Amino acid sequence: MSLNLVVSSAEGSWILSVIYNSQVISYHRLLWRTLAGVNNIHLPWLLAGDFNAVLSVHDFKGGTSNSYDYKSRLFSNFVNSANLLDLGFVGSRFTWCNNQVGLSCRWARLDRFLANHDWIASFSSLENLHLPRSCSDHCPLLLTACTHTPSKSSIFQFDNIWFEYSSCHNIISNAFQVISSSSHMHSLHHCLHRAKNDLIKWHISGTRSIDAELSHVEMEIKNVEDSECFCPRPVASHFGSIVCVIIIMPSFVKTPFIGLRGLE
Repeated sequence: MSLNLVVSSAEGSWILSVIYNSQVISYHRLLWRTLAGVNNIHLPWLLAGDFNAVLSVHDFKGGTSNSYDYKSRLFSNFVNSANLLDLGFVGSRFTWCNNQVGLSCRWARLDRFLANHDWIASFSSLENLHLPRSCSDHCPLLLTACTHTPSKSSIFQFDNIWFEYSSCHNIISNAFQVISSSSHMHSLHHCLHRAKNDLIKWHISGTRSIDAELSHVEMEIKNVEDSECFCPRPVASHFGSIVCVIIIMPSFVKTPFIGLRGLE
């Protein structure tokens, strides 16, 4: 099953294909035929999701290759015929585990990003990060694509987790405790600007225990995964299921795009 979207702007278009492949072989053949038709559109193309197949013997651990051989051949034939490239990864080697123990444990890299040359050429840097697997048998993947080196200045973003801190409420309340004789719009702008600056200072101070605990838990999950599959963290391969795709778009698409993959 695939969801194929054309992302368009006045400057041009590109295709995003979100994949959730079946375990049934006949559906694999149908999916590859469908995507071969998408390839004929000849636009920059990104594919992301759970392909339910591997591309090499290095993409799985545990069990026998018989479980993957035929699906792998079909998958590899499609990738080669469509001239697609794997975007590589940073992080744990595998993206899926059957959550069994001992000899019954199976690991595989079923989730990935693929793209054609036109899509890859639109960016100066690409990074696919395998995040810790915490609430699913698949680990989330985070793709960041940039067309330039990010500047020091960035857009202010308020994190909803900050509502858990009383100090955040106090900062916002204090920011609006001002007396001004200017217009209402000017006063509101001043209060918002003050709140933003104070929140940035508070955020940089690093006094938020919940953030530190979350980072600690994520690191523990990753260490457990690495120890279970005896796989050291690799460096980014090639250029470097899907939960988030963050793309700083090239010139032909002005607005950022965020894609979310639903839970299975």
